[in-house]
This record gives sequence, C-alpha cells and structure tokens, in this order.
Amino acid sequence: MNRHFEKILITWLGLIALIICLWPKGIVLGIAGLAVLVIYGYVIKKIAFQWSLPAIAFIALYATYFIGTFFTHHQQLANHYIESKLSFVVFPLLLSFRFKQQVDWRPVVLGLTAGIIGVSIIGFVNATQTYGKTGDLMASFTTSNFSNIHHPSYLCVFILTAATLLWHGYRRQWHGFSLKWILPVYIYFFLIYGLCLSLAGILLLFVLTGILTMRWIYRRFGKKVFFGALILLPTLCIPLFLVIPQMKQQFGDASKYFLEFAESPSGFVRAKQGYKEGNEVRLIMWTVASEEFLQHPFGVGTGNVDDHLSYRLTLYGQTEMAKKDGENGIHYNPHNQFLQTALEIGIIGLLILVTLFGSVLRFAWKHRNYALLIMVSCLVFNALFESMFQRQSGIVFFSFWICLLIVYSNSKQKDVA
Repeated sequence: MNRHFEKILITWLGLIALIICLWPKGIVLGIAGLAVLVIYGYVIKKIAFQWSLPAIAFIALYATYFIGTFFTHHQQLANHYIESKLSFVVFPLLLSFRFKQQVDWRPVVLGLTAGIIGVSIIGFVNATQTYGKTGDLMASFTTSNFSNIHHPSYLCVFILTAATLLWHGYRRQWHGFSLKWILPVYIYFFLIYGLCLSLAGILLLFVLTGILTMRWIYRRFGKKVFFGALILLPTLCIPLFLVIPQMKQQFGDASKYFLEFAESPSGFVRAKQGYKEGNEVRLIMWTVASEEFLQHPFGVGTGNVDDHLSYRLTLYGQTEMAKKDGENGIHYNPHNQFLQTALEIGIIGLLILVTLFGSVLRFAWKHRNYALLIMVSCLVFNALFESMFQRQSGIVFFSFWICLLIVYSNSKQKDVA
C-alpha cells in the first residue's frame, strides 16, 4: 500500500467528490475512510501537515456557531445546526496537508464530473415523472423539479467548478483530457445549467463570460479595442435577457421590485401582502434581517434566527411569512449568507466569514489557482442572494473543495501527459 498510497488517497478523494453530488448523506462514510488514509499517510510520511488561513477561518467560524449554542432558546435545533456544520472542522483538519511527491489529480476532477452528470440524470428522471403528473413541460424540467438533490444555484456553482477543472486539465495536458470529450461535456453542462433557471447563476455566467472575453480582447487587440468592447458588451448582453421568456419575466420583475424597494424599504415590506414571488421574498427578508442585526450586533444566538425574523415580520403585518412550523421555524431564511451569519452569530462571525472568503481569494490569486478563484467568486456572488452555508449541500461541497484545492496548490503538481 505504501507504494500506491498517493493513488489510493486521490482515488478516495474522487469518490468523495462523487458522493457529495449523488449521495450527500453518504459523506460520513467518505470522511471515515479519508480520516484513516490521512492518519496512515502521516505515519508513513507520505504527506506533511500544512496549515492555511482559510482552514483556521473555517474552524473559527464553527467555534463561533458553537459558542452561539449557549444562548439558544432551541437546543435541539442548535444542536442540528452544529452537527450539519461539522464539515467546517473536519475537512480543514483532514485536508491541511501537502503531498511530498507528485500526484495524479485526474480522479478527483473525474469524480466531480461524473457526480454532476449523475445528478442531472436523476433530475431528468424526476422531471419526467413530474411532467407525467402535471403536464407542464417548462415547470417540470426546470428549477428545483430538475435539480431536486441540490438547490439550483448550488448546482450552477458545481458545474462552473467542474468546467474550470476540466479546462485546467486540458491546458496542463493531462492524459486523456481531450477536447473530443471535454467539449461535448461542456455542451451538456451548459444545457443543465440553463435548466436550473437560476437568475443568480445566469447573471454569474454572464459576468464570468464577460470578464474572460474582455481579458482575451485586451491581450489580443490592446487597450483601444478593449475599452470599445467594454462599452459595447453590456448592450449586447441585455437583449439576451429579453429573448428568453422566463428570463425576461424574472429580469423585469426583479427590476420593478428593486425600484419599488429603493423608494421605501419599509413601505415595500408592508405593502407586499398575499402571494409573493422569489425576488419579493428576498427584499422583504433582507430588510427584516438587517433591522434585527442592527438591534443585535453581537448576534441572537445559534438557532434563534427564526424567532427574531418571525417577530419582525409580524410587526410589518407579514403574518403568513411569520408563521412557524414547530421546531422547524419559519419557511424563509434571510436569503443572504452575510446577513444570516451576522444575525445569528454577530459582527464577529461576519468578520470571520469575510476573512474566510478574502483569504481564499487571496490564496487563489497568489497561486494562480483559477479553479479555486472562480469557485469562491461564485460562492461570494451567490452568498448575496442565498444563505449558501445553511444547506448541507453548500456546507459540505464548499468546505471540501476549498480545502482540497489548497492542498493542490501546496503540493507538487504532476502533468500527466
């Protein structure tokens, strides 16, 4: 086993990448096997311990949530949150090492790619069954009916991460990473990305595409053409939001609601009674979460967020949104990870979260780790619209991949040609 240790560990990491996508609850088995392999690796001196600031920030964030449990009014719920966030400790501890020898990283990338394809197949099966019951083609094959294992916004980030890693493997001339199969995978990824119908995901894709396009124009044609394209590109992108009916409606509604909200945030919250669309819900929850945070700058305690959101919503007359479902709390979270963290564990937790994101982005830029840079940029962008660390999918995926890609940069890299 000593001779093939690196290959076994990387293969196991690839299996974990697959499990995270296809069978999130099975991650416990993956972690158990990883712990055994990492400990064995230290014993036979195949890997060396190496801390990183992001790893420390992850653990500090978890510690802050743990301290928050001493102030909870819902011990069972707080314990559930602490248990679900254990990945903030487990992966930083297990993946704070570097390989002493060159390693073939292909199994990890292929594990993620296979996992996404597997998730999409399950999604198509679920969508087909839904269509058989409802007869609504568009509703059945889009959003959460298609992405039924992970939130559509999460799956969009998974896809972008895999796409970046596949391109990295191709550019580094890894054995077997040929455009003959990578391009068809890209086309398939683009299809399922579109079916997620995530407004944040599509905006993010346009931003990334725009940045990469402008970077290519600057390098190829120089400053004059670059600045001309900088003016022209937005005018070319906007019509795309007006061509696709669903995107046109989402974009139009979002613009309308934002203008109403900007005129009077409190008036907007009070006026929106009855049925509400997703963008309306976000603006309402951002308002009440911000107001509660300003009243409780050091946080309300782990598991107490729903109590305070429900109270604030009731003050605004939003009785339906304020309703609680027993210990499960209300049906809406702040839809913003920064607000979620600030309200629950206070300004200290928020500073730790910002430090985490900032340190990862700095590390990625310093080491030219573009997969890590794009993934965390996607995470930060989506964190403005979703509470990305409230679902198990986000907690496990991002803590695993952030720590693993740091290991990649710290280790000797092998171009498998």
